[in-house]
Amino acid sequence: MFLLFFIKILFRNIKPLKTEEFFQYQSNPETMKKITAICLLCATSILANAQAVGNCGELFISEYVEGSQKNQVIEIYNPTEKDINLSQYTLKIFKNGSATNPEVIQFFGTILSKDVFVCGNDQAEAAVIALCDATASNHSFGGDDAIGLYKNDTLIDIIGEIGINPGQTGWQVGTGFTKDQTLVRRFDVRGSTPYWTQSVFEWDVRPMDDFSDLGSHSSVTTREVRRILVVFKDPNISLVDVQAFATRNDLILDHSPSSSLPQGYSWTYIFKIGPPRCNMDPATTAGDVFVSEINIVKIVEGDRKAFTPDACLNINEFSLGASNGIPDYLWHIRNEGNVVNLAGQSGTNDADADICECWGEGFKGNGIKVAVIDFFGFDFGHVDMAGQFLNGFNFIDTLPITGTTIADPTRSHAMQTSGLIAAIADNNNSVAGVAHQAKIIPYLFDGNLGHAVLAIEQSVIDDADIVNMSWSIEFGIVPVLENAISNAVNTGRINPVTLSDTLGIIFVGSAGNNNNDTSTFYPAMSQFVIGVGGTNPDDFRGEKGDGWGTWTNTSGDTADPAGSNFGPFYEVVAPAAEVTSTHYAPNISTSTGTSWAAPIVSGIAAILLSKNNELTWDEVRDTIIAGAEQVNTGTYDYNEVPGDPGRSLEMQYGRVNCFNSLQSIGVSIGVEENATNPLAGKINVYNKSNDELVIAYELESTNDNVSVSVYDMLGREMIVLLLPANQNRASLSIEHLKKGVYVLGFYTKQGGVKSHKFIKF
Repeated sequence: MFLLFFIKILFRNIKPLKTEEFFQYQSNPETMKKITAICLLCATSILANAQAVGNCGELFISEYVEGSQKNQVIEIYNPTEKDINLSQYTLKIFKNGSATNPEVIQFFGTILSKDVFVCGNDQAEAAVIALCDATASNHSFGGDDAIGLYKNDTLIDIIGEIGINPGQTGWQVGTGFTKDQTLVRRFDVRGSTPYWTQSVFEWDVRPMDDFSDLGSHSSVTTREVRRILVVFKDPNISLVDVQAFATRNDLILDHSPSSSLPQGYSWTYIFKIGPPRCNMDPATTAGDVFVSEINIVKIVEGDRKAFTPDACLNINEFSLGASNGIPDYLWHIRNEGNVVNLAGQSGTNDADADICECWGEGFKGNGIKVAVIDFFGFDFGHVDMAGQFLNGFNFIDTLPITGTTIADPTRSHAMQTSGLIAAIADNNNSVAGVAHQAKIIPYLFDGNLGHAVLAIEQSVIDDADIVNMSWSIEFGIVPVLENAISNAVNTGRINPVTLSDTLGIIFVGSAGNNNNDTSTFYPAMSQFVIGVGGTNPDDFRGEKGDGWGTWTNTSGDTADPAGSNFGPFYEVVAPAAEVTSTHYAPNISTSTGTSWAAPIVSGIAAILLSKNNELTWDEVRDTIIAGAEQVNTGTYDYNEVPGDPGRSLEMQYGRVNCFNSLQSIGVSIGVEENATNPLAGKINVYNKSNDELVIAYELESTNDNVSVSVYDMLGREMIVLLLPANQNRASLSIEHLKKGVYVLGFYTKQGGVKSHKFIKF
């Protein structure tokens, strides 16, 4: 039986808008016309035939809104090069797991090439109806209803599974479900599929009643072949060395390296895809082209990868065995001032963590195990992480991790933190970990505090040396988590020499990205955790508007405030803006946040332990603090925290410097450190500034004078000072000393000895 209803169809003129990464087609509301037409709503049985059409050859469902009230909407997209008559197409809604008698909506009219057709319920909110091309009284569905798009009774696209009732929450999609959600087809989807088992991975999940994308759809499909501008940042290669042919969505690279390049190396090319600002035709020099650092896609010879029409591609050619071996975008490892931001500004030379200098000393984290408690997934198959993962645990599904475990294929937070710590550095590939001879113990969790506690407890069982926590909780100290960390600090990490006493696991945490002077972001603020803020390639605290990367706060947006948190509750800062690391295989990724500062510090901690694995957790913390550089002293006051000389509110004790910290381990030249007959009382040394030390002391005998000697790394006595017993504070000028590590020796008449290390920057 056929039932007739009336619906409203709104046809609109369409104009193309080019965005930074893809084409977007959006309606012009001023030219909308309301036309009344007839829609046939049919009750029929399901037909078994189905057809899969890919590569932009057929209509597909581009958006699904299962909203509040009657706000149920389906959007259809035409990715083809031609306008299509809709009379061949129907939408069928199968209720509550039924395989028969669906609600059938017959479409009429024409959908233009690259346009969308939006159909909704006629009792939806007025604002929603205004976005619809058609409305119908029976256009109603829940999260447990399967929805199929048919062409001449052949199923071509679907949401859900016909004949299956998934329960009240509907079908799982990514991190959400089909109930009370908005689903938007990913921009790289090029065609329809009648199989839910395939299309379930093709959606971005949005909150309920999110209509922000309704009425338009973004796709990599395009009407014509587009050209790509190729820009070379390496002076050794030029346009004649590489020929790039752009066909549809592939870039074919056929290269012939310049004769001026070093011979005998296996080269890797890194393409940085940017926004469509390269509209010079033809481009004459690299200077004519806007340089972008938005995204990095690796393409090796013979590879075919998706590209962005009308985009710029900046190419770096390098090998880790040639020259200094470090590309400019790995600025956290070596910054020579060549990294360039979106505004065309260069970074500052030496505004890095001095990682290469530590490698040059032969310390690369060998034998150290770093547990990474993180989100979304670990990819054991990434070429840059081959052999770097140990067995771990998935606390979401309560399963051991012995291979690739990916909970969310669209986000790679855990892979980025892992790669920053331990990505292979000598495979002539695209990234390098700070401690690339260390190993990663992967712990997958979803933000559940109970899982975090279990992961910390497991780190003790697995004998981890370091635990990286690139996440934060904005509630202050969480007692159950603090107890777990405290226990790991007191009982974790067996001394490798004595095999009896414990040294304590080193915990490193991210300060957060809300641009606040705050004491509430935990666990970075814990007394047992090295809390890390973030810097940019100019050695300033990273924040929105500094030209380096996009800071996203804990609300998940880029609105103010966004930037590295700060305050006297964290210890150091480390590179965080536009930092590059591993993504899921075979890709790498560039992004911004204190999530990337923490693993850099974890990597430095691993390097320090690879030199001396008998250091206690607090000795590692203090060594990292002692080596930190007080950068940009004209902007930041490193004496502004009351009672804590040498500490800045925004930069804490300074930006980490691996080499400084490495040099300070075990320095005791000219004096006996931790002597068996030490001075009575207390002696503390503070870097008041780079030119002055403050010595605070309290002696047991008021009649006992103390002499102080400063020794350099060769044991030469550089300064001698006498401290009166009846005082408790003195200043020592070190302005004339060269940059380096020094030791202060304290002596009494009775022969007592103590030593303290300090670093002159």
